[in-house]
Amino acid sequence: MSSDKQVAANRANAQKSTGPVTEAGRAASRMNALKHGIHARMQFLPGEDQDLFQVLAADYRTSWNPIGGDEIALVDTLIRSDWHIRRFDVIIPITIANAMDKSLPHDHALAKVYAEAAAKSNHPFTKLERARAAAQRDWFRAMSQLQKLQKKRMAEARAEALKPAPEYPENDGTNPIPEPPTVEKETVDIL
Repeated sequence: MSSDKQVAANRANAQKSTGPVTEAGRAASRMNALKHGIHARMQFLPGEDQDLFQVLAADYRTSWNPIGGDEIALVDTLIRSDWHIRRFDVIIPITIANAMDKSLPHDHALAKVYAEAAAKSNHPFTKLERARAAAQRDWFRAMSQLQKLQKKRMAEARAEALKPAPEYPENDGTNPIPEPPTVEKETVDIL
């Protein structure tokens, strides 16, 4: 148990620690707890091409043309899952090569971080493959749901288009069509 003197000293020291002050320092400290980035909540990790992600997202949105919140959410899931699969496709071979020959250089920061973390783990490749398989399952589930939703939406649109137009009774003279009301035009004086 801490003494009163130690508790007071700890509180005094805590007041001196304010964390990073600059934006660059905050950005760097944000990555302090990053072990391998596989389950990172950040969409982009160091070394990843954000422009490539934007092209990928645009391709999915153009191909699927989602309408409504459900379809948009499913297309977003397809995009994220595809991005994660591509991430694993870069990391796995580099991690394997790194495990085989520690002298091989690689530029992908995420793979380097994962390789260092994997060196401390018993089954790094199993974890990678399991995470990649989960991303693929997410992709296939979203694809299946999106196809069902769009098929249903298109069937409803076809049914609506094939609906017969409302029929109006023919006018045989006994049911005169009323004349539209006349509207008197007002004149407005402009000062």
